[in-house]
Amino acid sequence: MRKINPKLSKFIAKLCTFYIVDKEKRRRKRQNIIMHFGNASGAIVRFAKGVKKKHQGLLENADKIDTLFIGDSHAELGALPFMIGENAYNYALTANGLYEIYKTLQITTEKCPKLKKVVCFVSFYQCGYSEIRGSGAKWCQILDYIFGIKYDYSLNKEHNYELTARALDYVFTNDKKEEIERLYCQGYDFIGIDTSPMHEKDKERAAHHFKIYDNYKSEIIWLQKICDWAKEHHQKLYLINSPERSDYTQVIAELSKGTDVLKWIRDIAQQNNVSFYNFNDDFNDNDLADSDHLNFNGAVKMTRKIAEIIR
Repeated sequence: MRKINPKLSKFIAKLCTFYIVDKEKRRRKRQNIIMHFGNASGAIVRFAKGVKKKHQGLLENADKIDTLFIGDSHAELGALPFMIGENAYNYALTANGLYEIYKTLQITTEKCPKLKKVVCFVSFYQCGYSEIRGSGAKWCQILDYIFGIKYDYSLNKEHNYELTARALDYVFTNDKKEEIERLYCQGYDFIGIDTSPMHEKDKERAAHHFKIYDNYKSEIIWLQKICDWAKEHHQKLYLINSPERSDYTQVIAELSKGTDVLKWIRDIAQQNNVSFYNFNDDFNDNDLADSDHLNFNGAVKMTRKIAEIIR
């Protein structure tokens, strides 16, 4: 299919999917249509390049790394290893679920013989978040190709895996190896130091996160496996809940009717004698770039707190 104007492809995607009630299914369908016209492959190429660089940086510094940050975009954007020291590394990736976090911990344990401290960011909705089952399926092929993380692709037959495969082929046949002195943190310079006001999409995001938390609990087992792995390999594990903006927190509080949505994390941490830190009360809205991601100033503040904990 010949590439067409991006705005036109988005218009066609909306026109073809407006009738789909389920938000997640509608979003996946729109992504596939846009990708069909060749306009979303750029995002996949950028993600693949980022993962490749991050993995390359890990391999080049594996014999030095003793402190590791893992998690999803909250960790990727919220932790600055250069503030900890030259032996710290941020191996977190956007859209990681607990399964992916567990697998990356296995990879780093194998590659980094001096690894002793693991700082793992965990969000309340990750008890039910599965990357392969949702719109994040487009990233799964990349993690499979680069890290060897295996997935049951039959769980999501709506995603166009062929287009992701094309993007991967482009990255690994045309992209030369880049020399990396150190990839401390990927993405924080993109998120910037600005803050953005709450709008309807942020409210929808908060509601979507709560829906995942409320309806699914299938991924809890992977947090237990993370705890087991750290204990077995004599690694000191720290669980961190990244701060959220006050209006995001308010939406979650209203939907949960005051229920402690972090209880499942607290319970697992307590059962495994692992430290769990919720810093939400120590941050204000000016520390966040959007509803639930820290800006650079917030990341500096978060890393300072983590540095005090892991000393």
